[in-house]
Amino acid sequence: MGQRHQKRGATSVLCGGSIGSRAVACISTLFVLAVCAANAMAQISPGPLAKPHSFLNGPTKCTSCHRVGGQGGLKCLECHTEIAGRIAQGRGLHARVVKDPTKTCAPCHSEHNGEEFPLVRWQPSQQQFDHAQTNWLLTGKHAALSCNRCHLRKNIVASEMPLIKVKDLNRTFLGAAIRTTRNLAVRANSVTTRQTGKQYRISTTRRRAIR
Repeated sequence: MGQRHQKRGATSVLCGGSIGSRAVACISTLFVLAVCAANAMAQISPGPLAKPHSFLNGPTKCTSCHRVGGQGGLKCLECHTEIAGRIAQGRGLHARVVKDPTKTCAPCHSEHNGEEFPLVRWQPSQQQFDHAQTNWLLTGKHAALSCNRCHLRKNIVASEMPLIKVKDLNRTFLGAAIRTTRNLAVRANSVTTRQTGKQYRISTTRRRAIR
């Protein structure tokens, strides 16, 4: 009886004592390490990048976009040379709103919000965007058109196509060209003057890149 009781007691000590306490300690340690690792990763990367930038995910690629040392900042224009060129030439929206390329991209192009997060933040919305900010005022028939009526691949100046980073050129707002006419229609129009009754053909050869 004494020997049998001793064995049961030993088993009780092993399960509830040393082995049990070790298991609890091990689980607690793993939990703490997991929390610390998650916090460390959050410090390195606050979240996954949007799909167009997903190839830059991972802690070893941070410096592809982020400057190290000094006051830090972003390196957006080192990749987006098509935007850098417009800023240097004083063309378009970015030339007007980008004061410091290392800091002022993020408010409109926020990152680390997940793969499906849209990279363009319109102010106040795409439909209400003030096109005059691009140095191209929409008037006449153009004022009522939706964006995708003009911003199409077929309307992009050929020399600018290779520079644009967006793969689907039907989804970019850069490099489009507009054929302007007297009444702002795309195709040439025949007009008759009231004074002479003569008919004139309006030239459509004027072509310029949207700024």
